Amino acid sequence: MKQTTKRILVAMVCGVMTLNLMGCNTKTESASTSTATSTKKQPVTLKIATYWVGTLPEAAFFKKLVEEFPKSKLGEGVTLEVEEIPGADAYAQKMKLLISSGDLPDIIQATGANYLDLAVKSGKVTDLTPYFNADEDWKGLFDQKSLDYNSRDGKIYGVPYTKEVGTMYYNKELFKKAGIAEFPKTWDEFFIVCEKLKAANITPIALDTAEYGWFTSLMLCSMIGTSGTNGNKWMNTAFPKDYTSPEVISAFANIQKLFKNYTTKDAVGGNWVVPTNHFEKGEVAMIANGP
Repeated sequence: MKQTTKRILVAMVCGVMTLNLMGCNTKTESASTSTATSTKKQPVTLKIATYWVGTLPEAAFFKKLVEEFPKSKLGEGVTLEVEEIPGADAYAQKMKLLISSGDLPDIIQATGANYLDLAVKSGKVTDLTPYFNADEDWKGLFDQKSLDYNSRDGKIYGVPYTKEVGTMYYNKELFKKAGIAEFPKTWDEFFIVCEKLKAANITPIALDTAEYGWFTSLMLCSMIGTSGTNGNKWMNTAFPKDYTSPEVISAFANIQKLFKNYTTKDAVGGNWVVPTNHFEKGEVAMIANGP
C-alpha cells in the first residue's frame, strides 16, 4: 500500500455522499385562491420531514432555513409544516414505508439510506430537471457528480445541499503514551501505529457494525478510495455491482484485521453510540467520524 493516506486520514472523503431534498408528487392545500390576473403568489403549505432535530449540529441550520425562507421573496406566501423524526435510521424506515403507502410529505431528505431508487420507481417524486435547466445560474452551483448522484435515467430527482467529509480524530495523549510522535501518513504506517498502541495496552480504534456501520464504513471507503486510480474510480461509482476488484478485497481484509486485533470487544453489534463513548472517554486512540 504505497498510496499515501494523508489527505484521507486527515480528511476522509467517502465518494460523493450527497444528502438531497426530493420533491414529492403530493397535493398541497392552499390557504386561498387567486385570480389569473393577480400578481400575488398563491398561498401554499408545504410539508417537510426531517431528522435534523434535537441536539444534532445540523438542527440549528435547518431551523434557520425554515424560519427564513417564508420571509424571502421566493418564499412569499409559503407556509412550512415540519415533521421532526429523531434518528436517521428511524427516518429512513418511515420514508420507505411512506413511499409504499403513497402518503409522502412534499419535501423529504433522501440522506444516505439509498431509497432514491425506490422513490423514483414508485413514481411519487418529481422530475426536477426542467427547473434546473430553466435556471442555469442555480444549476451552476452544483458540480456534475452531485447532480449525477441524484439522477436516474438522465433525470434529476434531488437537490444536493451538502457533502459529508469524514475526519480521523486521534488522542494525542494516548499517542504520546505509546511513543508515537506523529499521525501516520500511509496505511502501512497506520497499522504499525495500531500495533504500537496495542503493545502499550491501548485500544487503537473505535468501530461499529449496527445501523449504517458509520465509523467502519468511513474507514472502508477511505481504504478503497486511496488505493490508487482504480479504487478511487470505484468509490466514485454510484451503486457499483462488482466487489471483486483487488482494491475492494484488500480493504475488506484490512477492516477484518482491525476487528480481529485493534478495536473494542463490543464493536460488533454496536451502533454509533458505542464507539463515540469509547473515544470521548479516552478508552481508544482513534475514531473516524464526520466533520
